[in-house]
Amino acid sequence: MAFLALERLAKAGLIQLHLPYVVEREFQTQQVAQYKKEIDAAISGLDSVTKKGLETAQLETVQGILGNLKITAPKIFADVERALPNWVASIGGYRHPITEAQATSAMEAYFQGAAPLKAPKVRDDIPDSFIFQLIVELAKTSSPLVVVAEDEKIAQASESLEGVSVHRSLIAFIDSTPVQAELLDLDIVQNLPSIQDVIKSYEGSSGNIASLLEQKGGAALVWKKVYSQSIPDDNHEATITSYYEPEDIELDFTELSYYGYGEFGLPFTFVATVSIDYYIFKSDYFTLDEKRQPSVSDHNDHYYEAEEERQVRASGVIKLSFDPAALKSLSAENIEEYISIDIDSMDEVTLEDDD
Repeated sequence: MAFLALERLAKAGLIQLHLPYVVEREFQTQQVAQYKKEIDAAISGLDSVTKKGLETAQLETVQGILGNLKITAPKIFADVERALPNWVASIGGYRHPITEAQATSAMEAYFQGAAPLKAPKVRDDIPDSFIFQLIVELAKTSSPLVVVAEDEKIAQASESLEGVSVHRSLIAFIDSTPVQAELLDLDIVQNLPSIQDVIKSYEGSSGNIASLLEQKGGAALVWKKVYSQSIPDDNHEATITSYYEPEDIELDFTELSYYGYGEFGLPFTFVATVSIDYYIFKSDYFTLDEKRQPSVSDHNDHYYEAEEERQVRASGVIKLSFDPAALKSLSAENIEEYISIDIDSMDEVTLEDDD
């Protein structure tokens, strides 16, 4: 399960796996040795059966199986060796060969007893030294770097490197709080359609999201600017200064997005009548159609400060927040306990009655 979780994280682009040559070969040789042990036992057993005085037909069958197994065995071992590199490639990981610089540093560590080694010239420690030299190189370019190492010498030496954190097992890494949060997020993204249905059902029965927009949507418009050729300002812009309650509220549940950490974004639009303020050159004011003349007051010798009511269409995103843990069991029956609603952004405001 820990490797399946690692695979999910890597395929989602949340982690980058680095596999040292020594670790790869250690794993491959262990696997091949295990398979060879099983196949050798099968060959020995089948060979023993052929000496038990079988009838000709059965003897030929067993000898055929035995012969095929002996021919197939090298291909099986080759497949076993290819399994790990293929898996690393499938999740976008990197396999690191030993470089000349790493080899030189590793052997110097062997002769001097430098990290991760505890004493000079201990031959059993040489593979650890090769692994550690790659960790040192990666720590300079990959930050943050997480080292998963059950070997205590490598773990302790890695902990001394800047920007490196260490876990003594893959399970410990997967169980860490940041990784668990990322895995939960992946689960939520995969279950987004069902969560979308629950939120849509909740709004259908309660109307709470639309109600919040009715209460706060207008206030979110204040001091927003609108632009239109129909605004007789020099820059064709005006500022919203007051509002009436939003109407024609629409929520686009098909575009519900997950931002992470229990937060969702729900696009909305609504229409509202607002008051807009702008400045108009005095001579331009008298050229306007009488039906479209705004209320004005003197701003200076050349400009009026103008105010008029216009209808605008606003679009933005509602933020729906939950305790991430609650999303595992979110339902129409319990959503009221966990949901928090607020306006995240007001992205666009345009004149609805533009002409």
